[in-house]
Amino acid sequence: MATYPSTTGHDPILDNPEDAETTGSTESSLKTGTKAHAYALEGNLNKPMERVEHAPSSRHKKKKLYRKGSKKHIESEEKRQQKVREHVPAPSPWYAYCVLVTFWAPDMVMACMGMRKAEQRRAWREKMGLISLILLVSAGHVDSGYMIFHGEAYDLSNSEHPAAYGIPQGSNVLYDLPVKYSGKDGSFLFQNVNGACKDIITLAEGSDIPTNSKGELAWYFPCQTYNQDGSDYKTNETTTPYLGYMCHLSSEARNDFYSLTSSGDVYFTWDDLGNKSRNLIVYSGDVLDLDLLTYLNSSQVSFPSLFTEMQSNTEIRGTDVTYAFQTSEDKRVAKCLSQIIRVGSIDTKTIGCIASQVVLYVSLVFILSIVAARFSMALFFHWFLSK
Repeated sequence: MATYPSTTGHDPILDNPEDAETTGSTESSLKTGTKAHAYALEGNLNKPMERVEHAPSSRHKKKKLYRKGSKKHIESEEKRQQKVREHVPAPSPWYAYCVLVTFWAPDMVMACMGMRKAEQRRAWREKMGLISLILLVSAGHVDSGYMIFHGEAYDLSNSEHPAAYGIPQGSNVLYDLPVKYSGKDGSFLFQNVNGACKDIITLAEGSDIPTNSKGELAWYFPCQTYNQDGSDYKTNETTTPYLGYMCHLSSEARNDFYSLTSSGDVYFTWDDLGNKSRNLIVYSGDVLDLDLLTYLNSSQVSFPSLFTEMQSNTEIRGTDVTYAFQTSEDKRVAKCLSQIIRVGSIDTKTIGCIASQVVLYVSLVFILSIVAARFSMALFFHWFLSK
């Protein structure tokens, strides 16, 4: 008779040793068999659940931990960050220019001066590059490489003059001529005639100035140069080889002059206009030098008496006379003066600059008011509310 395991948890054969002695061959099979073998034969009754081993999830993958404050790890991390900071990218044209400007300061010298890091030396070189550009574009005066014509500066350092009377072919107009014209005003060499001044400045009786059938004059003033500060007015008159010498009347000479590119206007500040040694006024943003009217020769040209009155009127010196010339005739005279005695422009701020400054100041006041309010509230809280 086959014997099955008890479903109640008690095995009668194992609990009753007396019955076990009479079981014969069945007893020996139970003693020699294992519990797993019995489960395999009779089913998985009362068999405990098997634990299933799962592969570790990537989400719960253990990270490599370092002991906090590990000296070896800290040193290796600092070395890695130092290499990243000292990594210099490929030199750009801008940085190449900065290195060229600061060639006199090698890295070894800069390291001795305290700039041991590459980024410090790079920042210093770029600052020097910016300063060099500022110095290049901030010329404050017209130097010897320029001449002034009608209030504008022209770079003539590489100019070549064609062959003329007393001037060899290819001569530099600033340095190679018998008279050095560098830094001078040459407006009278290329005069603006027969424009707004037509019928205002006319030919005087018995004048030697050439005219055409339309009554247009070849020049108004003697064709000569003068210092840009007006220090040699009426003291530099010289004898010319012939009538109209240096007046540049030919169309070829005029076209060559008109093809020149101006480097910029000559600017005057209001302090410059206050200089009592010069007779300067402002009309519509143009600075006019009334002392140049002394070059007008009444035996050669006829001009309005207003010119003489303005020149002798000390009340308008250094002022803006734009609103004083409101009638059509006065405006015509003022435009004539702007064409023949203009020496520069008044240095004023444009609307865009004024608007940007207004926005800047408003923003500054707003930010400072917020900072002051927060600071006051912090002091009030510390002194009164926190106690």
